[in-house]
Amino acid sequence: MDWREHITYDDVCSFAWGAVRLYETLVELEFKGFGTLVVPSRGTFPFTDRLFTIHQKWSKTREHENRVLHGSSTPFHRSQITLPFTADSTLDDPAAGQGISYQIRDYWVKVLRAWIDGDLHSPELNYYQFVQEHLLGISVGRNASIIKPSRRFVFVDTVVSGRAVVEIESSMRSCGLNECHYVLIIDQGGQKLTQRNRALFNEWQAAGKATLIEVDNLFTEDRGPGITASWCLVAPQLMEAGAKILPGFEHAQVVGAAAGFVRVQHSPALDNLSMTRTNGVFNTLMHSLAYSELVEGSHQVSTHFYEKLIEDLVRFDSEGYGPLDPRETLRVAKNAITANESLAVMGNPLKVSPEYLDVSSSHVVRMYFPEAEVNRILEGYSERIRKGHSAYWYVHQHV
Repeated sequence: MDWREHITYDDVCSFAWGAVRLYETLVELEFKGFGTLVVPSRGTFPFTDRLFTIHQKWSKTREHENRVLHGSSTPFHRSQITLPFTADSTLDDPAAGQGISYQIRDYWVKVLRAWIDGDLHSPELNYYQFVQEHLLGISVGRNASIIKPSRRFVFVDTVVSGRAVVEIESSMRSCGLNECHYVLIIDQGGQKLTQRNRALFNEWQAAGKATLIEVDNLFTEDRGPGITASWCLVAPQLMEAGAKILPGFEHAQVVGAAAGFVRVQHSPALDNLSMTRTNGVFNTLMHSLAYSELVEGSHQVSTHFYEKLIEDLVRFDSEGYGPLDPRETLRVAKNAITANESLAVMGNPLKVSPEYLDVSSSHVVRMYFPEAEVNRILEGYSERIRKGHSAYWYVHQHV
């Protein structure tokens, strides 16, 4: 691949401008009374990861129409929920009612509703947190809000065709989550949107329901941890099993069973130098643009790191460690499991070792476990429900 054509310097600048517009939009929305930010992981991480850098300098130096300057930290820093809204599935059944992807996203919306409302006996929220903790080794509070979340929340997502967010919005309405504002970061100025979805998004924006931020090229989309620093793990067996045991999903074939998290640290056991280096160079490139160069109009530092990014992508590809290749994501995931190390920074190793791994073209790592372990996990969840254990809500819920 010619990376210089796939990721141009103009693309990088447009990407950074998109992050600035996201920051300003979130400041305005928080000022208008929205209380919680919902991040559906992966696609939005490269933008939300820029917010602190922009906050450090941008609002103090730029002359702009936004008169609302923020306080001591980034918008929504105390009330943010991260959920892996991924609809990855090995099933593809055109006759499956509203469709496999809708079924999975509908599950995630129900998890979100329970988290927002504090429905701590929700089967969906309990199932999500049980899988996180007892299979994936991830603390149930890791992606929770610090303070009590609000029903007036912001949902930020990246958009290519628009199908995902249209399905999510439909489920949101059916679940009564009608006080959501959608911030949509749209690829290629909307050229890949279907005609129907473009018209729909324009209606949302005109009604004050959405803010559209267009960028030239979402070159980070579905490129994996080598540039987003984020991982997504799914357990297909538990996706299908969950649909059988969770009430309300009798007509569904799958629910969600996934985790999204960040790791950017190099580990000799994981042998993940190529993706760690690529991500580090990308972060430095974005920092130089977002912190000062977009304000000052100079491009001395960022052009240097753009060249380094391209050089590293070409070099690692030639050495067989292409950091944006799904095969590299799979290789590093296998290394982590073999070494009994966590893929997540400050995380725990998997509680159960999978017997087989696969990876999708969008870098979703699919884990398959021994049937006996799957049954044990499901029995553990059923026991949790029988005993009436409540789910985790927010960090300061007991204060």
